[in-house]
Amino acid sequence: MKGTVKDRNNLPISYCSIGIKNSEVGAITDENGHFSLEIPENFAKSEIIFDATGYNLTSKSVHDIQQSSVVILTEKSISLSEVTLKTEKMKEKIIGQKTRPMLTFSKMFDENVPTIEQGNIFEIYPTTKLNAFNFHIIPSSKFEEITLKVNIYSVKNGLPVESIFDKNIIYKTFTTGWQKINLTPYKFRFKNVNQIAVTLQLVDYKKLAQEDFVFGISAKKSLAKDLLFRYQSQGNWEASAGVFIANLDILYSKDKLTINEEKPEEIDTKTKELISYYQHKENAKKLIYGKNKSGKYIDINDAKIYYEEYGQGEPLIFLHGNNGSIEDFY
Repeated sequence: MKGTVKDRNNLPISYCSIGIKNSEVGAITDENGHFSLEIPENFAKSEIIFDATGYNLTSKSVHDIQQSSVVILTEKSISLSEVTLKTEKMKEKIIGQKTRPMLTFSKMFDENVPTIEQGNIFEIYPTTKLNAFNFHIIPSSKFEEITLKVNIYSVKNGLPVESIFDKNIIYKTFTTGWQKINLTPYKFRFKNVNQIAVTLQLVDYKKLAQEDFVFGISAKKSLAKDLLFRYQSQGNWEASAGVFIANLDILYSKDKLTINEEKPEEIDTKTKELISYYQHKENAKKLIYGKNKSGKYIDINDAKIYYEEYGQGEPLIFLHGNNGSIEDFY
């Protein structure tokens, strides 16, 4: 089914999340509020939920949408508590991963599933202002342009609970590597909040000519379950071990500090082995392996195989794995 999501002034609502609870059935409206949603037969009697930043959650049956393809959402009203104004000196700090380590892995986004959200949990100070969100796009990504939606949630029991902002945060980029999203225009300030979750959604993209689309965010292994994922807005959150290469640029006051992100991180045995392996590869690059002037080629059928020969005695042949090199035998 196809339709449009609008507000009471007949204006389109961009990037509204649409889904059926506890399922993988979901969609997201485009910049003009249009959506397309395929509903399997076993969900034909389910309620479809429309969840847009700054608007009240709205539920419609499949029959309702078949009768009228325009879905109207009402603006959310928020009651503010009493505000006290005072001067306050705040310090700058970066919370999270400040550099991209040698050993990382990638969390990929599916170009055909714009409903997927992935992100991190961050521990913050009792009084915190957000200046920027920084994250790392894997260098092997291939795109002309991508459009991302940034979501910020409160956290309970290690999972996101509800959105804490009433406007869309949209970010476009043409580059890979480190990205910086300026958050100062949104005036995020938290009081007596210990954790927040920041997630990304791929809501639009342009492919490079003659290239398959590839987009992923860098992550690293960690004992903490800070890697967040959900298939669509009404699906269940999953938290897995690891952490995205991302950080928050913040200001904080001199309240009692409870944050513990400076605590040295425990590393499991497998990770230590992998780190050791890559350290050996770096050391091997300084030696002659793979650069030996006495290196030769041997022709076997259609393959031209490079080899180097060392030592004496009975032959012992080392064959490295796919994408490997002689350096692996350092």
